[in-house]
Amino acid sequence: MQGSASFTEAVKGVSAIIHSASPFIIASDNVERDLFEPSINITTAVLQAAHHEASIKRIVLTSSFAAVVDLNRRFDEEYAYTEKDVNNFPKEDALRNVPMSYEVAKSLAEKAAWSFMETEKPGFDLVVFNPVMIYGTPLQKFATPLGINTSNMLAYTLLYKAMPPNPLSFFV
Repeated sequence: MQGSASFTEAVKGVSAIIHSASPFIIASDNVERDLFEPSINITTAVLQAAHHEASIKRIVLTSSFAAVVDLNRRFDEEYAYTEKDVNNFPKEDALRNVPMSYEVAKSLAEKAAWSFMETEKPGFDLVVFNPVMIYGTPLQKFATPLGINTSNMLAYTLLYKAMPPNPLSFFV
């Protein structure tokens, strides 16, 4: 990925962008490289490309509840999250706790997006959604549960209450 140039052609003449791409992995030997950098860099590259295209009026960033969850409150059914909430799990701790690194990556990407909006003051607005889950038909074909991505693995686990080898124990 070479920054905003990668998206220059894709944004020409469009009025809105839905940005929903971000790595979602739970095993990595280099969280900075595999999660933090791509999450932030792709998000800012889309915003930068859009900033140079006058036709764009709105960008919708599909983030995640992971970006706003307060881990001290995650099981508090009485708490109502608002736009003021943000996941402040320390980046340094997430580097040692790979399952938490996804949450931190989503939070860092969203913070980078809002920082871009404040600094650059582009001619479009930004809307961020933080859904708990999004699932759809998998794009890749797979023969076994071991061949599917992390999101679909979680759906498989919820539906079949079964885990393939190498369980994602923190989700169960």
